[in-house]
Amino acid sequence: DQEDAPSILATVETFSCLNCTSVFSSWDFLDKHRKTVHGRPHVCSTCGQSFALRRTLRTHQRTHTGERPYVCPQCGKGFVTKSDLNRHNHVHTGAKPHHCGLCGFRSSCLSDVRKHEVVVHTKEYPHTCVLCGKGFIKPSYLRGHVAKQHANREEQE
Repeated sequence: DQEDAPSILATVETFSCLNCTSVFSSWDFLDKHRKTVHGRPHVCSTCGQSFALRRTLRTHQRTHTGERPYVCPQCGKGFVTKSDLNRHNHVHTGAKPHHCGLCGFRSSCLSDVRKHEVVVHTKEYPHTCVLCGKGFIKPSYLRGHVAKQHANREEQE
């Protein structure tokens, strides 16, 4: 059976991304990857950062304008997004509703627990920079790294 494995794998059709080293089992997965990771048509006129979704661009633009439309009724602090305000509300209640199933680490923010689980318990960084090998726990962190650390790569070569 093990002798047959390479020949079986060789017959499986894969779809490779031309912009990075990602490989997918279907055209649909590749297409979704290209649109979400590389297809970023909405560009910020202030800083040039690009986004896949127009609403994400609008939210980002608030970092330049200082607009914070979501205001905490308890302390008056403003937030860029409604989810930021909701996360902030735990400051007033002290609630830490999210917890790690392996060690009991608790946080008011689910994404902090997810990051904790990956970094502490698996020590895996599933999103790796093809240019320098540095690993990241989220694709958005990898994109930010590439934009900041390797932005002028073409100019240097």
